[in-house]
Amino acid sequence: MLTIHRFRENVFEVISNYTEESYMKQYDEQINILQNDMLTLIERNAKIGTVSKDYDNEYKLLHNKTESLKQAKNSHCDELKKSNTCTEKIQKVNDIISNLNPQLHSYDDDLVKRLIESIKVKRNMEIEIRFYSGIVVNEKVNCEE
Repeated sequence: MLTIHRFRENVFEVISNYTEESYMKQYDEQINILQNDMLTLIERNAKIGTVSKDYDNEYKLLHNKTESLKQAKNSHCDELKKSNTCTEKIQKVNDIISNLNPQLHSYDDDLVKRLIESIKVKRNMEIEIRFYSGIVVNEKVNCEE
């Protein structure tokens, strides 16, 4: 049986995995890869000594992808600043759980309605739990007969 304490730990773990830093790090890594590709392209072209139409097209493509990622990163950063922060989400869940009877030994429909937006059954014994906070958790289900 999943205790309130374990449920709380699971929720906090999931929410903490969705921090601003992890999103920004992913954007930075992708931007860095594209910038390294641009540098390699420039070095390769410098060795040849001529500017070709293929070089121009490839450079523009890499430049546009880099700029697009930078804009997406800035947009995502703005969205995160406007939305609730991770700490606020954790506090909201903590407040709800704190008001529950810790001796809960059965299904609590009220708790489910306040925390979980939807539960979808997927293939291969997996479910998707979508919380109102926007967090999505995929879990394997062990069915013992």
